[in-house]
Amino acid sequence: MNTRRQFLSLTALSLLSAGCGGGGSLVPEASTGRATIQILWPARGTTRLIPLLALSILVVIQRPDGSELERRVLDRPAVGDISTTTFTALPSGTLNVVATAFPEQGGLGIAQARGTAEAVIRTNTTTPLTLTMGTTITRLEVIPSQLIQNETVFLRVTPRDASGNVVLTPPDRLTFTFEEGGSTVQWDAATGLLTPQSVTTVRVRATEGESGVSASQTWSVLPLVEGLQTWQIPHLDLAYDPGRYLLWLSVAADGGSRPNSLVAVHPDTGQVVRSITLPFSPFLLSLSSDGETMQVGQRDRTRVWAVNLTTEIVSATALTPSQAHYNFTALPGSPSSLISLATTKALTVYDSGTARTAAGQGELSQPLATADGKAVFVGIGGELRRYAVAAGGLTQTHSITSSAVPNYFPYSTTPTLLFTNALELRSPSTLEVVRTLESPFSGAFTVYPAYILGHTVAPERDRNYILFWTEGDYLHLLRYETSTGNFLGGYRLPTPSVGGGFAYLSSPTYYLNYSSRFTLLRPGLFVFRGLDNRIYRVQMPPDSVQTSTNGQIIGGIK
Repeated sequence: MNTRRQFLSLTALSLLSAGCGGGGSLVPEASTGRATIQILWPARGTTRLIPLLALSILVVIQRPDGSELERRVLDRPAVGDISTTTFTALPSGTLNVVATAFPEQGGLGIAQARGTAEAVIRTNTTTPLTLTMGTTITRLEVIPSQLIQNETVFLRVTPRDASGNVVLTPPDRLTFTFEEGGSTVQWDAATGLLTPQSVTTVRVRATEGESGVSASQTWSVLPLVEGLQTWQIPHLDLAYDPGRYLLWLSVAADGGSRPNSLVAVHPDTGQVVRSITLPFSPFLLSLSSDGETMQVGQRDRTRVWAVNLTTEIVSATALTPSQAHYNFTALPGSPSSLISLATTKALTVYDSGTARTAAGQGELSQPLATADGKAVFVGIGGELRRYAVAAGGLTQTHSITSSAVPNYFPYSTTPTLLFTNALELRSPSTLEVVRTLESPFSGAFTVYPAYILGHTVAPERDRNYILFWTEGDYLHLLRYETSTGNFLGGYRLPTPSVGGGFAYLSSPTYYLNYSSRFTLLRPGLFVFRGLDNRIYRVQMPPDSVQTSTNGQIIGGIK
């Protein structure tokens, strides 16, 4: 082994996520989270694998397409063997963490080693990662796991040691050879960007030069389908699992071929890939903040149970006592903690079935939204309330009486925004209006607020997206600039070839209106659910074809 060569390993200590709300609780959101990077330097003079002049590591956070979000240089401390930094306001979803070792402080000198690993950033949650010096390569993993026609991805290799740690290796040691379909892709070896241009089979072999370890990856390229796709699968609720890139559905006792089960569907193909049998008929769903536990409510609304998505084991003890709960949402920080809104209008925090003392109140027609696990928002009697979440329970801190209080209408939150009603973006800490989104129509905004089915934010593109339904059974997506609130364009979804158009999506007088689960999978790609047992998948057209002129929306919007 060349004693001048440096290795690093990137070990995910824990990957945490914010929960997607259960039907009638929280619309899944694409917002921001944090990542804390800790470097464990070896004791000086204890290893020959690390050159004496290895004094800094450059850590870069990238989007899946390889574009850079943020970078930091961590110098080796003069005293001690630990360096730590935290990246904030990272867009939720899967990001790349690229670490490069240098022989001088400040990231100076010739790069000695480099490696890339994936990190799943989850909303309002800190993802801790640790870099450890000194490992050897035993296997390679080629990423990504899937290719879509005309969608550019960052092709990369994750070298791992026998313990599963990710090993950093000099970039010139990795080579790619296309064994099949090479003529159908656009490949830039300098940047690692790959664009499949045909729906075909592509196979690539990656080789690490010094160890000689290699691995191949074969993809069946999927077509990029603009517009609307629908899949009919009997279900009562939907929760998005970004870590596994799956849609989990609750299938009740009368759910056809998979009764009393949690069913996992691939969001690009609509294919059922997993099914977990349950000892009860399920209804509402909420994913825990660690991404490992699905909180599942019984259809009769008497109890909520925890289902481990890895072991498929259902908890022996219910997460709520035997009482009628109207809806609930997972509380970030613990897979066994949740906030429940009972049919008595009592709003209560439960930990493994034990209630925290202080409770609040909420209207049964109201959804719930949480912010970083520190606050919960709910409406009651035309009043929007903010409750702080603490060890003792809930304490009301702020309230407003306004048309911004929704009925059957989804809230959504990011660390800096609370989307309520009338196209308002408010502060999640004070409930003050931060900005009002621009109406795409001349005069007042003419869509009833109760018909708005979802809202989400794509921070990496500074976009707000709103899904709404008009009285004429037209379903639309609106696109806004988050920082200014300016309208950027809209898109009217094609009417499905089923009777009633979009009338089966929801009802403005029915509480399931806000359980459409409007979810952003990646910029421009969404899924949501309807009351007709369909999952709707929408790929928006490019920004360039959507404009607004003299109050008229171009691009098919009514």
